[in-house]
Amino acid sequence: MNTKLLNGLRYAAWLFVACLVGPACSVSTDGLYAGSQEPEDAAVVPVPDVMMPPPGTGTACAKNTDCASGFCAEGVCCDSPCSAGCSSCNLPDLKGRCSPIPPGMAPRLENACRKEATQTCGFDGTCDGIGGCRKHVQGTECGLSSCANNTEQPASKCDGAGTCVSDAPKPCAPYMCSVRACSTECRRNADCTPDTLCVSRKCEKYEGAIAMYNDSSPSVDGVGDDQVWSRVNTWLDIKNVVSGTVGSTEDLTARMKLMWTPLALFVLVEVNDSFLTNDSAEATRDDAVEIFLDLNRSKGETYDGKDDLQYLFGWNDNDFTETKLNKRQDVTWAIQTAGNRRSYTLEARFPWSTIAGPAPAAGLRIGFQVVIDDDDDGADRDAQVVWSGTRTDSATRPASFGDLLLNGP
Repeated sequence: MNTKLLNGLRYAAWLFVACLVGPACSVSTDGLYAGSQEPEDAAVVPVPDVMMPPPGTGTACAKNTDCASGFCAEGVCCDSPCSAGCSSCNLPDLKGRCSPIPPGMAPRLENACRKEATQTCGFDGTCDGIGGCRKHVQGTECGLSSCANNTEQPASKCDGAGTCVSDAPKPCAPYMCSVRACSTECRRNADCTPDTLCVSRKCEKYEGAIAMYNDSSPSVDGVGDDQVWSRVNTWLDIKNVVSGTVGSTEDLTARMKLMWTPLALFVLVEVNDSFLTNDSAEATRDDAVEIFLDLNRSKGETYDGKDDLQYLFGWNDNDFTETKLNKRQDVTWAIQTAGNRRSYTLEARFPWSTIAGPAPAAGLRIGFQVVIDDDDDGADRDAQVVWSGTRTDSATRPASFGDLLLNGP
């Protein structure tokens, strides 16, 4: 008989006896069931001593005796018994040569590889490409993410070697937590950390004034207590004393709210003043509110004659002025005085078509300033308080203005 064929038959007989007396159903450390792979000492069994597959490998067969090698595996003549669950003799371009099944593919024998839950990071039921069973690949999620106390704990992931690992916690600032992770955009200031604001759906530090968007307009009546204004819940203090003195909170305090619509900018100013006066030819020498706009935000050292504006509203006056370009068309305003004559409220509407700046849109920034003039004795002005800065030159120098941001949808 042919020596090579005889060696092959001897190996087949040994393998049959080993299966009868060996631990046929135990599980190996590489995830393969013992019945789906060769015995550990298979290497000592004589096998054909050839480097290249015997002639005829890869051709169709029905039994071992059909093959010169003495091995018929998976319907083709093979260069070895190829009995391991994650080895195959019938792979494309490798027919006849016993080769590892590529990673991620099912084993040749059904249920040859264990399949364990992803949270264990253990075996995933497929082959690993080197003859064993694969563990859940690196990056497979093995634990849910969470977010609490403004800190996100990312989802745990398998390391590819059987261990579930967690990345370091990640602070959410300037955003807050969403359900299981940090938010990545905002819709309101509460979605941001206390030191930031929601600006065009992004949390960012901003020290200027913000005009909140509204799709409906408030009634310009000097009251400021309607439902439209109630949607703007932030007051800005006007408190920088730049000339004269302010004796106490009863002497003078002021604050404002800002709002915009596609048609106009709205400004609401509340002034508490223990002594209201209107007895001078110039409103700035009495009690008055001045509103400054620099629509292109150029903030020049002088007024540019294009869109730098100064509106003057004197307490108890019957009219108002725009001192630079006389842009008054369709500007509406109202002042209401408290019954005790110790406070008043100014409400003003500035149509975008009149002030003629860039098209209004969320994220637009313009130069802005509010000045409160205070006369306490009926003579000349006693104090001036501004919203932005520390200088008295807003009427001549737009560079003294602060910023106004249009926030919104």
